[in-house]
Amino acid sequence: MLTYNSSQVRILSLHWGFIPGGVSKYSTLINNVSSYAPIKIMSLCIRLKNAPFDKSSADYIGLKDIVIKTKLNFLFFSKVYNFINKTKPDLILTHGFNGCTIALLSSIGLNIPIYSSFHGRYYGSSLKQKICEPLFNFLSIILFKYFVKEIVTVSNFAKNYLLNKNIDPNKITVIHNCIDSSIQNPSFLKRTRANNFKGITIGTACRLDKTKDIESLIYSVYYIKNQIANFQVIIWGDGPYKQKLLRLTKNLSLDKYIHFEGYNSRASSMLHLFDIFVLPSIEENFSLALLEAMRAGLPIITTNVGGNPEAVINNESAILIPPNNPQYLGNKIITLCNDKEFRIKLGKNAKSRFKDNFTKDKMIIKIAQWLMTSADKLNTNLR
Repeated sequence: MLTYNSSQVRILSLHWGFIPGGVSKYSTLINNVSSYAPIKIMSLCIRLKNAPFDKSSADYIGLKDIVIKTKLNFLFFSKVYNFINKTKPDLILTHGFNGCTIALLSSIGLNIPIYSSFHGRYYGSSLKQKICEPLFNFLSIILFKYFVKEIVTVSNFAKNYLLNKNIDPNKITVIHNCIDSSIQNPSFLKRTRANNFKGITIGTACRLDKTKDIESLIYSVYYIKNQIANFQVIIWGDGPYKQKLLRLTKNLSLDKYIHFEGYNSRASSMLHLFDIFVLPSIEENFSLALLEAMRAGLPIITTNVGGNPEAVINNESAILIPPNNPQYLGNKIITLCNDKEFRIKLGKNAKSRFKDNFTKDKMIIKIAQWLMTSADKLNTNLR
């Protein structure tokens, strides 16, 4: 444990929704800060009854949830207020626009500072969300400017986005995403097509939404199918774009090459089944999926966007490509399929870079230091 002059800091980690993905994984990691500093984290989530929910992560961190039937059921504000008043946190740590808004409205009169983690600007998936996207992003900036005391971002790319919106640089700290350095033994995991396949397996594991641009991967398969003798594409994940991607795959008659395996909470333990990992995102802040591929020692092709160049080095620990360019992606896949030595080199370098920079202990210690020093700076009423 690190040494601090302050007594224990009590933190409420507040979420709107807790879907499987980056934020739930992030919250699971930072729940371990108590191992390094006198911090107690309490986690609370407001979620829609039928919305996707990362129950395994929620159970692991002891998350309390307030389940509502509709977004218009505003009675939850009083429940959040009562929870805050009862637990008396020294600060509230929020994740995303909705969490920050709920923290602000639910703590009126309690004089509790609000911190926020920033994982990137909001992207809408449905038509309704796309219409609301500019408003949500605008209001997020207002909250960050005038109500949030401290912000932690997951990449310099995310920090620069906030700086361009005139957010005070003194309240922004960059702590890169990290993950556990160990990989769960995959021997007992269910078998997939990749287990039995003898050719080249190209794969990805991510949330199937707009920003991941899996369409480019599918179109690249249409380009390479006559140039690589024996290959398959495995896609692990779920999300709002899944049906659209399935239709595209069928319309291009690529069903025999591309296999959607669905969401699997243990997919990161099965990445060793891939020969090549592809992440063709149009925007990333700092991808956990990319870190998982690095940890697995995979040769990686990913886009030169967002925080990706902060995670990997082009032609050394990955191949960086322009976004939304299926033919360019296809050419790089062909290059790796035909050059085993290059694949091995990229994989080894990616794994080494991960071990040197992005293991979870490094991140958790930095988060603990940020929370403690920021709390002291704000003269929070610590115990």
